[in-house]
Amino acid sequence: MSAKYISRSQSAFSGRALPICAASLAVIGLIASMDPAYAVGLQFTNIDAASNNQSKIGIVATATFTGATLTEGPQFAPGGLNGNGSEVSLYKQTATNTPSYMGADVHLNSIVFPSTSLSQAANASGTFGNLNIAPGVGGASGTAPADYGVVFTSPQSTVIPPIDLSSLGVSGLGTLNLGTLTGININIALRNFAVNLQSNPIPTTAASNTYPTHFDSTQVNIGVTGNADISVTATLQQTNLTSFLVTNAALLLLQSTLAGQGVSIVLSNQNFINDTEQIGIAFPAALPATFSPNADASQGTLDHVGSNLRLTMPVAFNVAPTIPAGLSSLVSANFAMSGQLIGQTPFLTIPEPSSVVMALTGLTGMLGLVWRRRRTA
Repeated sequence: MSAKYISRSQSAFSGRALPICAASLAVIGLIASMDPAYAVGLQFTNIDAASNNQSKIGIVATATFTGATLTEGPQFAPGGLNGNGSEVSLYKQTATNTPSYMGADVHLNSIVFPSTSLSQAANASGTFGNLNIAPGVGGASGTAPADYGVVFTSPQSTVIPPIDLSSLGVSGLGTLNLGTLTGININIALRNFAVNLQSNPIPTTAASNTYPTHFDSTQVNIGVTGNADISVTATLQQTNLTSFLVTNAALLLLQSTLAGQGVSIVLSNQNFINDTEQIGIAFPAALPATFSPNADASQGTLDHVGSNLRLTMPVAFNVAPTIPAGLSSLVSANFAMSGQLIGQTPFLTIPEPSSVVMALTGLTGMLGLVWRRRRTA
């Protein structure tokens, strides 16, 4: 009876041990066949590091009207009650701006940005809350919160050459003669602006589990989402009443043609004696959906700060809003963006694959030894 009982125990144990050994060997084989680096999908929450506005991106905008370069400035200058002003935006996750993060896969000797980042700009704000950025949403009159706000002005006396509008295919609207430009004001607001990061594996400089470690940030591609709301107010003068009336008729026809693209054209302050008037053009402009290479050659950094893993990503890129057809010959704009994003995530110590292989090998050997001793018993 005793011998029979031992035999059954051996059989039961071997039935359990062999699958465990086989599973362990399978895991060892799988890990051994993989690249020795490990990958961890992480979300680096954007932070305002040390509350000193390090995680921020500024804008330097340029614009032209009928080919003439305009003078640019912030709608709100930095300092005083205006905080950082309207040409710099912080990138930090807040109760009113959630979520905001950089997505990255961290390997032992490299880092990958898999196009899962959503680093959102915070609204430009001052001491008393959000700044009043013009124009309103969609280019409407008035103001609304925005991430960036710039203004272009250029009081001048410039004869505008005839503008070719034949590409619109509108009967009776081949060219547009606006006469002489005596003053202009263009307000641009960037809203819902967010940055995405994408790359192939980028080597890091330090050895495994050693911080800080650096990487070449120019190997990262940058994409953006959001929109630009634009309003143009131009003061025009014609040479005579006939030209004045012809120009007005053409502008009204252009207004009807572009209404379907969300473009509004308003004529005001008309003076039939001096043949002068103001033309107001307002419209939303989409931002390009394509990625562009990061132009900042500074090193990106991964660092172990307190209980967190911190990622610092320097960025520099250009964004040109898509101007609606029919207005692209009138207005152009470009935004040069530069700064850095800082995010962090709880630091996790993950064993290297070689350590996992050694542990599983030891486990398999121990199970095999126990099994052999049971059999000899």
